[in-house]
Amino acid sequence: MTLNRIPVTVLTGYLGSGKTTLLNYILGQNHGLKIAVIENEFGEIGVDQDIVIQADEEIFEMNNGCVCCSVRGDLVRILDGLKKRKNKFDRIIIETTGVADPAPVIQTFLAEKSLRDDYYLDGVITLVDAKHFLIQVERSPEVKRQIAYADKLVLTKSDLVTKEELEKVYSALRLLSPKIGILTSDLGQINLNSILEIKTQHEEGISESFKFTSTKSGHIPFSLRPLAKENHAQHEIGVSSLAIEVMDKVANPMMLETWLSLFARESGERLYRLKGIVAIRNREKKIIIQGIHSMIDFSDGAAWKDDEPRRSVLVAIGKGFDEKMIEESFKKCFRE
Repeated sequence: MTLNRIPVTVLTGYLGSGKTTLLNYILGQNHGLKIAVIENEFGEIGVDQDIVIQADEEIFEMNNGCVCCSVRGDLVRILDGLKKRKNKFDRIIIETTGVADPAPVIQTFLAEKSLRDDYYLDGVITLVDAKHFLIQVERSPEVKRQIAYADKLVLTKSDLVTKEELEKVYSALRLLSPKIGILTSDLGQINLNSILEIKTQHEEGISESFKFTSTKSGHIPFSLRPLAKENHAQHEIGVSSLAIEVMDKVANPMMLETWLSLFARESGERLYRLKGIVAIRNREKKIIIQGIHSMIDFSDGAAWKDDEPRRSVLVAIGKGFDEKMIEESFKKCFRE
């Protein structure tokens, strides 16, 4: 259920990728949305003071009705504080620092039960600097992780590279995250509808992820068993996207929970994102699965319609997936 809950978009990207420009554009435009932007450190992002009409220690109010909050402490504390202003916002955008791993922010919305009545994670957007990406991705593991966690990528500064260089950037991005949606932004300007309403925690978003990853490429060998002396160099090649579909069957809840726990525990930090919709035996509602690293979360989705096929899907994004082993073991949860 998302009724009366505020959608949250996580905006990430490496240093110089254009987050400052994009956020100033969002905060300064008359788009009709009341958006609260939460920043890791206000001084770092440099919100345009011409659009600030009122400010206190942590809250900066913009002339289009949006607000910007600086986070020097606990993100949960800031979100709890924004509940008092809840009716004033249509959504929240959380910006991470350029060298940050977005995983802790994503985990906040899976782990903090106190936030679930008021917020839900709509999606993770990663900005990519087309001019410097090929250098950055070789030097910084943070760049790879920011791309792997993303639901969509926004390519910036594409006007500063040649057509040949841009093709190399696209090829590298596809290697890191096969079939992910890639948008472009011109001088920080973008159609907000293209990066909002992703619904990563809901049936529409998970189905979209399945569509993107159902044509697989670039998979790297991995085992559900603990890794022993495997070729470590292979695990640094890129990010793999795996999609599994099961039709007209229902899962044994105990077997599914055991399988997911094992998969998450053995994958650990190599499991960047996990999304799924599953039909469970003797349950009228769809079960929504969300996971990151070793953390798995279950929630009720919409009820199955009487004439609706029982279609379960699971999408995993991470490093080192043995596609055959994972698919076969997952499907054992659906045996009669």
